Amino acid sequence: MQTQTRQPKRKISPAAAAMMERADDDREDVLTIVLTEARERIQTQMTPSQIEDPSDEDMRLAEGVIRPLVDSVFSRSLHGGRRITQSQDEVVRQVVDEIFGFGPLAPYLADAEVEEVIVNGPGDVAIIHASRGKEKTGAKFRGAMEVQNFVNRAAAGGGRWLDKANPKLDARMRDGSRLHAIMAPLTVNVPIAVTIRRHRIVARTLEDLTKLGTITPLAAEFLRIAVQGRLNLVVAGGTASGKTNFLNAMSNAAAE
Repeated sequence: MQTQTRQPKRKISPAAAAMMERADDDREDVLTIVLTEARERIQTQMTPSQIEDPSDEDMRLAEGVIRPLVDSVFSRSLHGGRRITQSQDEVVRQVVDEIFGFGPLAPYLADAEVEEVIVNGPGDVAIIHASRGKEKTGAKFRGAMEVQNFVNRAAAGGGRWLDKANPKLDARMRDGSRLHAIMAPLTVNVPIAVTIRRHRIVARTLEDLTKLGTITPLAAEFLRIAVQGRLNLVVAGGTASGKTNFLNAMSNAAAE
C-alpha cells in the first residue's frame, strides 16, 4: 500500500494575518494582502535578474510561492465569514502580473488593437483603441508607488529609473513601445502620469500602405521598383510617424 506524503501547508506571516484582521473590518483588498506577502517571499528566493526576466522554471517557482498564499488567505477569509468576489485563479494571475508583468495594464498591453495607454494618476487609466478611439477603462493602481514600480519594471534594462531624484523617464519597452513617465514635482494635480505608445505593426506590405492611404498605388509601384533595383533610399520622419511600418513594407517588397 502506497502512502502519500502530505506537503506542509504554507501559512501566511503574522503581518499578513494582521492585515486579514483589518480586512475583515475595512474590506482591505485581498490582492494587496497576498501581493505584500508574495513579493517579500519571492524577493528572498529569486534574484533581481530572475524577477526582471523570469524563465519558465522561475515562473513555476513563483506560482509555487503565490498559490499556497492565496489558498491560505481564501481559507482564512471563508472561516471569518468574509466573501471574496474573485476566484483563487484570478488572484494568482493578478499577483503574477503585479510582480512579473504589467499589473492592471496587462490586458491592454496584450491587446494588439490598443495604440496607446494613458495613466493620469493611480485611478485614471484610458486607452486609445485602433477602431474605437479613446475610452476609459476600469483599471486602477492602488497608489502612486504601485504606478512607479510598474514604470521601473516596464523600463527595466535601460539603466534608468523613475524616482524623486529623476522624476522624468523616457524609455523603450522590450516590445518596442515607447514609455514616458513623470512624477511630482513635475506633475500637476496628480502624483504621477504615464503614457505608453504601442509599437504596432499595422502595415507589412506596400499594398497595406496603399489601403491605409499612406501612399498612392503609383508611389507603391515606384518604391517596389526602387528597392528591387537596389537603389539607395532615405526614410525620415518624426516620432511615431510610421517609419518602422514603412521600412517593413519596403523590406518585404525587396524580397518579392
